[in-house]
Amino acid sequence: MIMNVFIDDIELAVNKDYNTNLNLTTKFEAENADELFYDYLNKHLKIKINDHLKSFNFIGKEYDGEILYFYLEVENIDKVESIHVTNDVLVKYFPDQQNLIKATIKKERKSLFLTKTNDKGLLKF
Repeated sequence: MIMNVFIDDIELAVNKDYNTNLNLTTKFEAENADELFYDYLNKHLKIKINDHLKSFNFIGKEYDGEILYFYLEVENIDKVESIHVTNDVLVKYFPDQQNLIKATIKKERKSLFLTKTNDKGLLKF
């Protein structure tokens, strides 16, 4: 799974929530940035597959201009019948934040559009 956000937005949210200064994309970037990102995402992104809450592994991150890509992985899934997502990433500090969720299972594509007032959605396959 790939998740992308604006670098400035995620930096502001994590800095405020964890009372830190990440200094992203600089030579002074916090050594524990990945740990803070993983913790932040764990609090704000929940995934249920076939009605079972799944944890994800934080594989890493990549900077591309103003965008930060997070690489996340959910393991040990035999068959996907449904994906329930709760995502309130960034909405605390950016009330107009919109989170788009896209999933492709065996060539079937589905998407969800989540907001502060509607932060949950279900995809059925």
